[in-house]
Amino acid sequence: MQNNLRTLAATPAGRRYVVLAITQGLTGPLMIEGKRFNGVMPAQTLLDNDIVRILNGLIGPGQRPFTKTEVKGIRASGAQLDSVRTGQLRPKAEVR
Repeated sequence: MQNNLRTLAATPAGRRYVVLAITQGLTGPLMIEGKRFNGVMPAQTLLDNDIVRILNGLIGPGQRPFTKTEVKGIRASGAQLDSVRTGQLRPKAEVR
């Protein structure tokens, strides 16, 4: 899953999706590295700094790091989304 996260973190749409998946949760089917998941991941009540630390730790070196300002802006832009709509934001290129 880490390679998938690195791929998502390389694009603006992917970065938005990853942050909103954490802040808004996910509901419904998705495919990750050939494995199908269908269920609910509840929204996490984390501070922006915590999300930054987690994501930057997972994407590792060589990627543009997430910033608190970026996470705050993404969180605000998706505040009206529910977990179903957030799941639909997954960049189509990543669904395999």
